[in-house]
Amino acid sequence: MKVKVYRIHGIMRIKNSWQKFTLELTGLKERDVIEEVYSLLGSRHKLKRSHIKIIKIEEISPEDVEDIKIRKILSLDKLILFTRWNFDMSGTEESIRRLSAEYVLLRNLVQSLQERIELLNQLINNIEVTLNSLEGIKNLKEENEVLFPLGGIVYVKSKVLITNKVLINVGAGIVLEKNISEAMEYLRDRQRTLKLELQSALVQLRHATARLQEISAVLEKEAKRE
Repeated sequence: MKVKVYRIHGIMRIKNSWQKFTLELTGLKERDVIEEVYSLLGSRHKLKRSHIKIIKIEEISPEDVEDIKIRKILSLDKLILFTRWNFDMSGTEESIRRLSAEYVLLRNLVQSLQERIELLNQLINNIEVTLNSLEGIKNLKEENEVLFPLGGIVYVKSKVLITNKVLINVGAGIVLEKNISEAMEYLRDRQRTLKLELQSALVQLRHATARLQEISAVLEKEAKRE
């Protein structure tokens, strides 16, 4: 599956005011990007999902991407192929300059990929926790008491009124009611998609790291000659 780029416009409630935001993210499906927005802004600004409202989401072409980190990620495959020129081992000044520039670019790209991999792992783990919680709900009876998290380390006691239905926020202010089995299948499908994207990011990271090491060895060798 091809990784796409999405531009997301929305508003988020910080303190007592709503502020606009625009993000550019990559993903295999629109719904996965929506979930990533909630996770990213929630973690960065300590916001609840209800304090984040997505107004518009659109797929954009790589040429229209404005986010520097996303542009670097998209350019990786082209970079690896394009920059494998026949390097003059005599160490011409132009070759050294080009390799040095590529080294800086790849080093920044590796950092961006590592951050994205960390976020994808977080999303996958969050879904796994939710799946385990849904599995536990199957064994609950109506009026059973549970601890409901309010955020951080604060919980409140509550009673389960309905054990066979849950509400899923699919983004853009849309909430769907599903039974437990449907909800778990929805989450597993999203988890599979995120894992595919994670595998793609890991491959890109390996390629970038290998090329970075290759360039580093050449530059070190040239430095010793001097």
